Amino acid sequence: MILDYKKSVVFFGGGTGLSRILKSANKAKKENQNFASIVSTFDNGGSSGILRDLYDIPAIGDIRKVLSSCVSSQVHNLLEFRFDSESFTPHTIGNLILLSCIKKNTSIQDAIDNYREIFQIKQLVYASSEIPCDLTVESNESTISGEVNINNFVEENNEIIDIRLKNNDIPANKKALKSLSSSSMIIFSPGDFYTSLIASMLPNGYIEKISSLNNNSIWLTNCNLSQKTLFDQVNFFRNKMQGFLPKKIIHDSGSNLDIKFSKEFPEVTFVNKDLQSSELGKHDLLKLEVFFSSIL
Repeated sequence: MILDYKKSVVFFGGGTGLSRILKSANKAKKENQNFASIVSTFDNGGSSGILRDLYDIPAIGDIRKVLSSCVSSQVHNLLEFRFDSESFTPHTIGNLILLSCIKKNTSIQDAIDNYREIFQIKQLVYASSEIPCDLTVESNESTISGEVNINNFVEENNEIIDIRLKNNDIPANKKALKSLSSSSMIIFSPGDFYTSLIASMLPNGYIEKISSLNNNSIWLTNCNLSQKTLFDQVNFFRNKMQGFLPKKIIHDSGSNLDIKFSKEFPEVTFVNKDLQSSELGKHDLLKLEVFFSSIL
């Protein structure tokens, strides 16, 4: 796969899944390659939710996780340290440092860039949007708002018809859109399908821009998806993305996919690949590094 190294490889996703694959991708990337991550900012739980309510800012926890994946193990452990004392629970040191950067900068993105400068992080990291907002999903019988409630709803195997932002006027981060325009590859990361991956692309501008590009595009799906879940997610992705699908979808749902995949999604190359670690549901870092070495 030939890439223009003057352009960036753009990753979409949330905190846990994206930060994990970035650890391996950073080890595999070429010296003259640039990475940019566009990270969901709509969580309303834990430290992120508390700081959102107190300071009227987007959720910063996923951004912190992605930034932490780009530093040494020692610094990573410092930034990810989570207080358990009554006064500071459940905040991490990284969240509080990023909050201090927000307080002294004119925009969320400027604060992220300030944080990157402090910790000498070369990789570009963008807030999906600089405006706080909640997620909302529609099911057959109800409407659910807030990432925490939505994740609980999904865990109960309820069907999601649509997911959107509660405010329809939330714009995409302009700097992130510019980075996307000059990209040579888009990688859609594993993680919570609705509240991380899809959520990262919901602000106005991303779906239209992604659909207009002719980039190499790859989606690393979650480990251990059944063929039914994989099919449903690919179908939902296509509907939400106005007909767009990545050129390659990496999965481990079996080497012999049902014939309905090729009939329904003829434009997609489905690649069965074992990237599973010994920890159930997590991708193996070494396997990921080998994988990224083959595509970057």
